[in-house]
Amino acid sequence: MRFVGRTRGEFQPAPNDERSHDIERRLDAIGDEHVSVAQQAADNFRRRENQVHNHTEERNARASLQIAGGNVRCRMERRGHRMKKQTISVALYETHGNPADVLRVETQAWPKPAPDEAVVQMRAAPINPADLNAIEGKYPVRPQLPATPGFEGAGVVVDLGTDVTAITAGALVILPHNLGTWREACAVKASELVAVPPEIEPVHAAMLKINPMTAWRLLHDYVDLKSGDWLIQN
Repeated sequence: MRFVGRTRGEFQPAPNDERSHDIERRLDAIGDEHVSVAQQAADNFRRRENQVHNHTEERNARASLQIAGGNVRCRMERRGHRMKKQTISVALYETHGNPADVLRVETQAWPKPAPDEAVVQMRAAPINPADLNAIEGKYPVRPQLPATPGFEGAGVVVDLGTDVTAITAGALVILPHNLGTWREACAVKASELVAVPPEIEPVHAAMLKINPMTAWRLLHDYVDLKSGDWLIQN
C-alpha cells in the first residue's frame, strides 16, 4: 500500500499478505469519504473569501485551497501570516479482530509538545505482519484500548518543547517502539527519537528498527556462522 504524497504518511503492506490489502481498501474507502468534507470546506472557504474582499483593510488577503487524494490542505496568507494545520487523522481500533473490520480513522487536534517533547509529522509507516498480529490480539501483551497501530515509522520534527536542545526542527527521525505510528503527527519525548541522515528516504528509515535488527540477531546470537557457510531463508 502506497499513499504517496498524503499527509497521513506512506504505507507499504507485507507482500502477499491479504490482511494488508484489506486495510488498504479500508483506508482508501475512508479517503473517499473525505471528498465530501473537502467540498464542504471549499464552500466555506469561498464564503469567507467573499467576506474578506468586502473589507478594505484586508484587500491584500490571498487564499488558496488544494484538494488532492481525498485530503484537504488549506492555506490562508494574510499579510504574510500562514494558518497552521489544526487537526490530524489517526487510525484506531477499540477491539481486537480482523484489521479490515475493526480499524477506523478519527480526527484529533494537532499535537502540542510538552517542554521535553517534539512534534513529529509522519512521512512513512510500514504495515508489518507484527502490526496486524497486534490488532488481532495475537500477542500475550496487549495495548490499552483504544489503540493506534504501528510499531515503526519515520517523520520530520516540526515543533519543539521549550526544554529540547538535542534535536532540531526539520530533522528526519525514527520514532520509538509501541508509539502507534499510523497517524499524521504525534508529540513524543525528544530523548526517544533517533535522528537519521537526511539523505535517507523516509520510507527506508521507517523500516530500520525491527526487521534489520531481527536479522542481525539471527546471524549473530543463535548460530555460530563461519566464512563459507550457506544460509537458506524461508
